[in-house]
Amino acid sequence: MSDEETLPWPQGIGFEFLLSVAEVVEGDPQCDDLGAVIAAAARASAMRMGRPIYATPFLRAAAAAITLIRERPLEAGNLAYGLVAATGYLRANGIHLVWSPDEGWDLAKGIETYTLGVTEAAAVLKSWEDRPRGEDA
Repeated sequence: MSDEETLPWPQGIGFEFLLSVAEVVEGDPQCDDLGAVIAAAARASAMRMGRPIYATPFLRAAAAAITLIRERPLEAGNLAYGLVAATGYLRANGIHLVWSPDEGWDLAKGIETYTLGVTEAAAVLKSWEDRPRGEDA
């Protein structure tokens, strides 16, 4: 296990964090399914035998985004919700990302259409870390 996998990340992807993110989605859509939000928080912070199921912050962010985008807890704006939740979680933990709107859309659509799973979505998020501004993938 690498050092990154054993670090405790200060900000988790909890239910309250995800509710606060929902409030900034354009149009302030109503949450129609709180269970899906709880599921996203639980999935991202799941543990087995004292170890996180998703060992890196990028995997945790991707797991939450996938659950939010595919389960569609808001009445509208679920692609943006999943993307903002994932990138906001990483930012809250000191991980600087640089990405374009087109890249964000591509990631969210890849998740929605089941083209990207957790590992692939995490790799996309990781590829946005500390890039110079204006550098697209």
